[in-house]
Amino acid sequence: MAEAVIEDVVIAVNEVATNAVTHGEHHTAHLRLWIEDGSLLVEVHDTGSWTPPEDRRPGPYATSGMGLWVARLLATEISFTSGSEGSAVTMRFAGKG
Repeated sequence: MAEAVIEDVVIAVNEVATNAVTHGEHHTAHLRLWIEDGSLLVEVHDTGSWTPPEDRRPGPYATSGMGLWVARLLATEISFTSGSEGSAVTMRFAGKG
């Protein structure tokens, strides 16, 4: 992967993992990584249940609530699931193409 993509991965995963351990039910999270079709996929899973936020930009003076927005900007794709087994954020980062 390009160095710039690796930097994006580190920032996005940090933001999502921080949310998971801060807001998850047991303050723990699980990280899973895999390669698919030349892209890196990263899933952060916790035991909490939530409704994914709208895709909106934080206000100009926001001091919190920016983690998922940042992850949306950096990932090639992002998806959210939530149910009785917990919540997961899955991000795709394009490899060299």
